[in-house]
Amino acid sequence: MLTARSLRPDLAIVARADIEESKPKLRRDGANRVILPYHITGRRLVTMLVRPDVADFLDEITHTSGLELLLEQVQIAPTSPLAGQTLAAAQTQNQLDITVLACKHADGQWNTRPGGTTVIQPHSRIIALGTLEHLQRIIELARR
Repeated sequence: MLTARSLRPDLAIVARADIEESKPKLRRDGANRVILPYHITGRRLVTMLVRPDVADFLDEITHTSGLELLLEQVQIAPTSPLAGQTLAAAQTQNQLDITVLACKHADGQWNTRPGGTTVIQPHSRIIALGTLEHLQRIIELARR
């Protein structure tokens, strides 16, 4: 990991750890993200027990194509025609037909309850749910 980071400072590195205490060391050594498979599995098991319909829905949209819905992260370019518009205006004017689940602003703050009056900011990221066709449309508009 240290060699990879020194050769490519821009490289996205994801590391695996077995215990929480390993995360700081892996990050210090160059990992951008660290996953703990046992923690992920534990959370998944709890979701399956407590909210089985949520677990089934997430399985359906992330692991099979039965519903033809996808989750996508969309970066808003400063020159995008979406920048400065409200979500409602962007949906109407561009016939996006997607569901925006969250917005991450350029300063790193999350809006986990975006509504029609939420303004799409340049350099922000939108987490959207939709069909491939509709997601491709917003990605195209976001990159302009």
